[in-house]
Amino acid sequence: METKEVIDTLTHYRHDLLNQLQVIHGYLGMGKPDKAEEKLSAYTSQLDQERRLMHLGLPDFALWVIRFNMEQTHFRLTYKIESHPVSPKLDQKIVKSCETLFQVFRSHAAVHELHQAHLHFHEERIKKTYIIHINMTGTFVDAKELKKQLQHKLPSVIVHKEDKQLGCILTFEQDE
Repeated sequence: METKEVIDTLTHYRHDLLNQLQVIHGYLGMGKPDKAEEKLSAYTSQLDQERRLMHLGLPDFALWVIRFNMEQTHFRLTYKIESHPVSPKLDQKIVKSCETLFQVFRSHAAVHELHQAHLHFHEERIKKTYIIHINMTGTFVDAKELKKQLQHKLPSVIVHKEDKQLGCILTFEQDE
C-alpha cells in the first residue's frame, strides 16, 4: 500500500470516528443521555468487532474490510467476527474470494440503490474450516445470472436468494 493510500485510510477512519463522537455529543447536548448511551454502546460493540478483525491474523483481509465502505459507493458493509486467529496462508485467498464476490454483486446491483451487506466470519473447529456468510439486501438485476456467475467464478460458493435478500457462503479449509 502506498503512503498516500495509508494517509487516505487514516483520514477516512478519523472522519468516521469524529462523526460517531459528534452524534453522541449531540444527544448529550439535547439532554438525551439514553440515546447517547445507546450510540456509545453500539460504537463500543463496533470497536470490539474491529479488534477481533485485527486479531484474526489476516492483515490484507482486515484492510480490505476496513477500506470497503470508503471505496464502495453502492454498498455498505458491517461485520461480525467469531473466530480465533487464522493461518496467514489463507489471507490472500480470502481477500480474492471476497473481491470476486463483490465484483459480481456490483455488476448486478441496481445502480441507484444503496445495498447493505453483512459479513459474518466464523470457524467450525470440528471441521477445521473458516466460513464467511455474506448477506445482502437490495435489488439485483437478473439474479439467476448473478448466481450462475458466482458459481462459475467461485465453485465452492453457496448462494441463496429470497425477495431482496441475497446470501452467500464461502468456506476455507484450515490447512489450505
